[in-house]
Amino acid sequence: MTSVNAKTKILLAVILATVAACDAGPDDAKDAPGAAAPTPVSAEIAPRPPLPEPAPNGGDRVVISPAASGGPRFELDPKSGRTVLQSTDLKSLFRYAYDVSTKKMDFAVPIDLSQRFDVVIEPARPSVVHAKNALRQRLEADYNLETVRETRVVPVFFLERIEGADELPPSTSPHRQIRNLDGRFEGRRVTGRDLAHFLTLISYKPVVDRTGSRDPYDLVLTWDARGGTKAVHEALAQPGFELVPGEDSVVYLVFRRAAPGGTPPLSE
Repeated sequence: MTSVNAKTKILLAVILATVAACDAGPDDAKDAPGAAAPTPVSAEIAPRPPLPEPAPNGGDRVVISPAASGGPRFELDPKSGRTVLQSTDLKSLFRYAYDVSTKKMDFAVPIDLSQRFDVVIEPARPSVVHAKNALRQRLEADYNLETVRETRVVPVFFLERIEGADELPPSTSPHRQIRNLDGRFEGRRVTGRDLAHFLTLISYKPVVDRTGSRDPYDLVLTWDARGGTKAVHEALAQPGFELVPGEDSVVYLVFRRAAPGGTPPLSE
């Protein structure tokens, strides 16, 4: 009797396996939506730790607290997008989040931009762009802000090539890279637009590219950071650049109140 039962069990197992194979369909059906194989019961899946405030910004984690660290410090993991800004003033946080010079920002609301904060950004997607977007959303939500762009005619410096200056040799670098240090600009595969953007950061008014060249080149500028505007002008003249004062249309990023209410403190 035991032998018959064993044979019966084996026969039933074969029949069930055959039916399951017929129901499976062709191989390409496995790639159809919802056709993924179920996870085996024995598999161990580590639960994802909960993230604070996941709903407003899609799972990004942005922690902003009053500065408790020493001097300013910036860290960035390009693979994960995790960003750390320590003891950073609020104006610089806005500049980083919106990737725009502070000279092209206008705050139409009373905010103390000198406040310093410690910030940690852990984006849900491994992207620096996504990390900056998460910081933008957080700042706008905490300060109840909205942004508009306005074109204004303002005093500027025009970045131009000195008449008769030798042409810059084309870049020999395989990749584009820009490093801005105190008293030094180092650019690989850069253009006049890149140089004008950098000069806007250190100038007291916007710098507009009017070099007319679009071909990338390699450029290194050094000057005495204590020498002021004169030192920068002398450094620019060596490779054949000059800054000419004038007026031009500049697009400003204007911050204004999105709705009535006071300015809440920044905190997680």
